[in-house]
Amino acid sequence: MKDKDNLKRILKICWFVLLVLVIVNCVIKMNSSYGLFTKTVDSNNYIKFKTTTHTIPEKGSGAETIQNIVGERQEGSDCSTNEINNTGLAYDCTKDNNLRYIGKNPNNYVSFNNELWRIIGVMNDIEDENGRLYSQLKLVRNDFAYTNTAFDTNGSNDYSTSSIKNTLNNNFLNNISSNEKNIIANIAWNLGGISSSDFSSKDFYYFERGLSVYSGHSKKWIGKIGLIYPSDFGFAAIGNNSIARKKCISLTLGAFQNNNDCYNNDYIYNSEQWQWTIMPNSKYSNITMKLV
Repeated sequence: MKDKDNLKRILKICWFVLLVLVIVNCVIKMNSSYGLFTKTVDSNNYIKFKTTTHTIPEKGSGAETIQNIVGERQEGSDCSTNEINNTGLAYDCTKDNNLRYIGKNPNNYVSFNNELWRIIGVMNDIEDENGRLYSQLKLVRNDFAYTNTAFDTNGSNDYSTSSIKNTLNNNFLNNISSNEKNIIANIAWNLGGISSSDFSSKDFYYFERGLSVYSGHSKKWIGKIGLIYPSDFGFAAIGNNSIARKKCISLTLGAFQNNNDCYNNDYIYNSEQWQWTIMPNSKYSNITMKLV
């Protein structure tokens, strides 16, 4: 295990570098089965999906499983972070109480743009380009696209002006078909920072949505493709018989990355590559939070 200090400057761009928010008329494919989902929301703006055309997704696929569970969410003291009926899904018990895939290798694979992606989960209260809040499906690319590339050639940790943002939202986005491109939402990516890794996954979740950034740097960015958040990494853990998921989530990021029963049961963990995140270190202008 590498040093838990995840603030090192010279690192690789790695596995799971791309995120998108997929919304209305999303075509999700698993093997030869297709599901065309349209989004409906209840009075609380909680998401629900329904199949409207094509075949029902293959039983047990990431698309089929999340479709059957999404809609109703737990809140307050009744919220549990435990896995739901061996589905690979669990709530994160934040204020938004997102539904997330967890574990070493959950069945959350989908095909998007003829590439293999994974469903992170259903994220609630996502702000669109007009300031409206929706629940949306969040995907992460299964394979890394770029290596040995700086987060920003000018040394800034502000994603809104960074080189990697331009690469992903120009070069990469231009290689996506028009149909798929149209269902990627323009959303507000929160760019809140923190100056230490000594906080839990839930703490990180709120700091990511906070306003602490280096002087003059952006607090939000409106666009289509971003990077993973530290909290996405922490909340994806399931733990095992020796440590419960709730305990993994409560560990600081540094302690989490030194607990192999947590990170080895987390599909976002990659032993081969460092991972950039979209979150800056708010104390410095040029350091971005990293995962290992």
